[in-house]
Amino acid sequence: MTRIAVIVGSTRIHRAGPSVAEWTVETARKVAPEGVEVELVDVAAFGLPVLDEPAPAMAGAVAHDHTKQWGEVIGSFDGFVFVTPEYNHGVPGPLKNAIDYLFYEWNDKAAGFVSYGANGGAGRRTAAPGRRRAQAGRCARPGGTQRLH
Repeated sequence: MTRIAVIVGSTRIHRAGPSVAEWTVETARKVAPEGVEVELVDVAAFGLPVLDEPAPAMAGAVAHDHTKQWGEVIGSFDGFVFVTPEYNHGVPGPLKNAIDYLFYEWNDKAAGFVSYGANGGAGRRTAAPGRRRAQAGRCARPGGTQRLH
């Protein structure tokens, strides 16, 4: 069984992320081959504080329960689709923070992005810094971009 997490990257109270992520999950489940499981993971549900681990994630030392819980969930997946709004030409702080909490859990796993924003075209710039962040965590990235209106 291959497990793919569709990760909601916004934590704002009034956010479109859950709706966009649910659409992404539904669409992925329709086209996924047999043996691929797609699940929704919402960063907001974890209540991660601004990174508070005393050692870098690469060190593998985890001091806090919230990091252990987040790491167990993320580590259980084989790939990721980050659903993220565009905030000032980048990903929202809580998503970057959630990615930075972990290192090995992201390694050698595929990552893709579904980005969205206001004003009919925003969102397309989010994927570039998001991809760089994911690659820093050693996620593999499939090529290509598809824009939906």
